[in-house]
Amino acid sequence: MNILKHLYFFIFLLFIECVFTYPRKNEDHFCKVHGIRIREGEALSIPGHCKTVKCLKASTGKTSTLECSMFILVEGCKSTEVDYTKSFPTCCPHSIC
Repeated sequence: MNILKHLYFFIFLLFIECVFTYPRKNEDHFCKVHGIRIREGEALSIPGHCKTVKCLKASTGKTSTLECSMFILVEGCKSTEVDYTKSFPTCCPHSIC
């Protein structure tokens, strides 16, 4: 049951991240996400957030985001924590059995 609580909490955090990560419109061929400028067409691992953001269209601020995938732990296994010191995808948690 404790694992289920952690899973719900993780889903909640992803939802909050999506709500508050709104790209700003820009006219200089860059998208701005978390105060970081990303050139149109390029992707960048966002420090401290464990995700990669690609600037699709700078004039509208349209971006795509890759984040850690979710997984279900098999009995007897445990999950590592997100390592915010690493870039995406090596920062993502994984199972240890």
